[in-house]
Order: sequence, then structure tokens, then C-alpha cells
Amino acid sequence: MHSRPRAGEIDSGADIRRRRMLDAAVQAFARGGYHGATTAEVARYAGVSQPRIIQVFGTKLELFLEAHRYAGDLMLEAFAANLRPPFDAQSVGRTYTDLVMRRPELSLMIFNAFTAADEPRIAQEARRLFLEIVQLLREQGGAGDQELSAFLARGMLINAALAMQLLGREGETDWAPFVFGLPASVAGDSAVVEDAH
Repeated sequence: MHSRPRAGEIDSGADIRRRRMLDAAVQAFARGGYHGATTAEVARYAGVSQPRIIQVFGTKLELFLEAHRYAGDLMLEAFAANLRPPFDAQSVGRTYTDLVMRRPELSLMIFNAFTAADEPRIAQEARRLFLEIVQLLREQGGAGDQELSAFLARGMLINAALAMQLLGREGETDWAPFVFGLPASVAGDSAVVEDAH
């Protein structure tokens, strides 16, 4: 994990401003993907000028890669805080569900790296994060191959449902219990995921 100051470090004003721009980039790329979002949109969300975005990050590709690392770091931190052997798929799944319900743009940002994997550096970054998640779940969480496969498959289903805006659509089937694999009362208010669109 590399995009944020490590625990115990004091954030400088520059760190805070950079993180604000990364949050804006995650929002923009979650909505439009790599090919659809623009640096002008990121600048607008961040409340800065487009030249400032370019000055800090360079190219749109570099911005996407750093935003992906940033979103991935937040996800890894959420997992790491709740992992201990033996692997508890329900507990870890709830961690992911809670994160998705609070910040759906993180999952959409990560999912959109898969859809832009025709760009070799994005494909490489997507593989890096995937393998880091697998390593964390295996080594810190004690997950076996079958548990990993089932957990990651559920995560992919959640990401796909978010990308399709399947959840929280008024007057339509409530897909949250199916997608999250939880009772409706536990899945919570799926309408919150519409905030990312």
C-alpha cells in the first residue's frame, strides 16, 4: 500500500490536498471509467484547475493508476483491520459490504480497471491489487483455496451489480439479499449505492 501516509505519520497540507484530488478522481473514474472520465471532471470535483491536476499527476493514465492504488489501499486497510484465522467469510464479507454501502465508488473504481485492461499498465495495476488481496486473505486471514474462490466470486458479483446500477432502484426487485448473500434486514438500505452514479 503506497498512496497514503503510513499510520502514525502526520498529514501535511500537501497530503490533504492530494488526497482530496484522489477522492475526486475516484468519483470521476467510478462514474465514467478510464475512457469516459476527463481530467477536467476530476478538477471540477476537487475544486481545482485542470492544469493543477496535470501538474500534480502528469497524465490521465498516471492519475487513474494512482486513484486505483488509493482505492485499493482503503479496501486493503478495511480487510486487514478485521482479519484473523480461522477465515470467517461472513465477517470479512460484512466488512466488504459495509465498505461498499458507505463508499460504492471505491469498488466501482477498482471494477473499472478491469474494463480498461486493454491498457497494459492498467492491467498490470489491476493484477497487482488482485494478488495483494489474495495474499492478505490467505496469509493474514487464513483463507483456503475454496474459501478464497467463493469470497472473491461474491466480490465480483457485488462489483458487477454496482456497475449495472442494479441495487436500490425504486419499484424494482430488491437484489441486495441475493447480491450480498445476506438477509434483507442485514443487507441494509441498498439505495445508498446510487450515490456513486
